[in-house]
Formats: sequence, C-alpha cells, structure tokens
Amino acid sequence: MPRPPISIVGAGISGLTLSRCLQRRKIPFVLYERDTSEQISKRHNYAITISQRSRESLISDAGLDAMTLNGTFVDPSSSSGEGRKSVRVNRRKLESALRQGLEGANYGWKTQDVKLPASGSGGKATVLFENGEQTPNGSIIIGADGAHSAIRKATAPEAEFTIHPFPTFNGKRRLQRSVYEAQIAPHVSDLNQILEHKSGHSIFGISIDDVKDENVDLSYTYSRPRHPAGEADALYTPDRPNSGAKEMPPEFYEEISTLHPSLPAPFNLIFDPEALRKDRLLSWLMRSVLVPRERLADAAGKGVVLVGEAVHLTPILGSYGANEGIEDAVALA
Repeated sequence: MPRPPISIVGAGISGLTLSRCLQRRKIPFVLYERDTSEQISKRHNYAITISQRSRESLISDAGLDAMTLNGTFVDPSSSSGEGRKSVRVNRRKLESALRQGLEGANYGWKTQDVKLPASGSGGKATVLFENGEQTPNGSIIIGADGAHSAIRKATAPEAEFTIHPFPTFNGKRRLQRSVYEAQIAPHVSDLNQILEHKSGHSIFGISIDDVKDENVDLSYTYSRPRHPAGEADALYTPDRPNSGAKEMPPEFYEEISTLHPSLPAPFNLIFDPEALRKDRLLSWLMRSVLVPRERLADAAGKGVVLVGEAVHLTPILGSYGANEGIEDAVALA
C-alpha cells in the first residue's frame, strides 16, 4: 500500500522551498495554504535579505533558475548575486517564483483544528480545515505556518511568545521614481539597500522594497528601547491584541515630531510627521519563540514536524528568518 503524501501546512518561504525540494525528488506531497490566490498576490510586498548559502540552496536544492531568482531582486537592474555575501529580494516576487511549476498546492484552506493521537499510540496527527476537508490519514504533517502557527499551538501550547522591550513602528510608502532618484537613490548602493540612522537610543531605518519603472516601494521603521520600569510608555503595548497593530498612539507622532528637526537626508523626507499620517502604519511587537527539544521529539512521534518561524521565531527587525526557513526545508527534504 503506497504511503500517503506528506502534508505541508503553510505556503510561505519554508513551505514553498520544501515543496519544490520534494517535487524534484518525486516525493508525493500536498501543500495547504490559508490565503486564497488573490490574497497571496497582494501580500508580502517588502524586502528580505537572502544569504549566499540560502541563494545557492534555492538554486541547487529547490531548483530555482538563477535568472528567475535574480528577477526577484529589489532592483532587477542590480548585479547578479554571484560572489556576494547576501542579496536583497522582494518577498512577494520570491514566493511567486517559488510557486512557478509547483504542483499539489491548495489555496484558501484555513486550519480549523489539529487532532493529536495519544502519546505512544503510534497514531498520526490530522489537520482539519474550515472547508470540511482534512489531511490524509497517516500523512506526515509539516507545520510551516509561520509565527502564529496553529500546528505549534497544538503540539507545544506552552511555547508562548516572548515580547522584547522595544517599541517598533513600521510604515510603507510609494514614491515616484523621479523623487526616489533625486532624494533617496544618492544614499543607496547596489550593496546597501537598507539605510539606518541612530539618534540617541532611537533607530530610524529605510528599506528599499521594489524598484519599478514609474515608482519605488519602500518601508521604514522607528524603534527604541522601552522607557525605564515605572515610567509610562504609550508606545510600548506588549499586551495589545493582534488587531491593535493598526492603532497609532498620538504620542508616536509627538515623539517623531520632536526628533524630526535633527534628522539628516533622506530620513527627514521619509519621517516627516505629516507624511507619516498618510501612510499605512503598524505597531510591531518584537516577538520570539523557541519550542523545547522534548516537545519537538514528542510531536515527531505523532507525525508532526515544525519548520521555519513556526519553531524558532526571532524578532522581525533584523531577523534572518527567511534564511532559517530555507535551510530548515532543505535539511528536512
């Protein structure tokens, strides 16, 4: 009797990389993704850093063509990634490239529940989806469903988020290409597409996300340590719900307004207080999670394996999570 296909839950970078690796090895799998195809086409329009090792893994193990990978660069006109320690790619473009030619993918399948067998029973876990379907009986389940992993919550419920004491705010903006070339590009190079400025304990960051003919997409961050214990800090809200990420406290704009006069170019352009009010802003929580080794062993005994940010999440600011997800997938395949 043939073995059931491997069930991969989550079509982010780790899930897509693993799927491609398995497909190249002719190992049957089914990929399940919460978001619909339309939702996927609109998400993750930001830049991430891919190390030379991960770049080589995407080409040699996941079978991604080098020219296709180069086309995901933040600036497609930049040089090839050959010989460079790292490259900046647009995550939406990279995931799109990884989906090309991929078979066995199901989109719009949101996890509803995870059924776990009793320890030592020899049974395998089953994932139930909101559409009434479920993973095949006896299938190995790969939890590649990211930071808020439903698979992790079921197999290691005690592995809760650690919130680090750094209020962080992220915004996005689209500039006309002419404005970008005149005011941002002089500060950017092929090897440096992340700009950073420190003002006391505060850090201002600008990331180039996608360079196109008519316009340029960029994102920016403002971060600092929380105020000393006992001192009120309206910007630090570790207990807020996920829905509270879009709520900007008035104190945020006041703080930026105080610091803005001393900002050099191009930070004074991007962090203009009035311009910020027109952008899509989010309050980020600097979260981390590490699942205990014994929990991973117990989950594996029930046919469940976690990869990427589902198992070892690091704070989003300065994170190399995409690289860890790629290497997890390659090692597992």
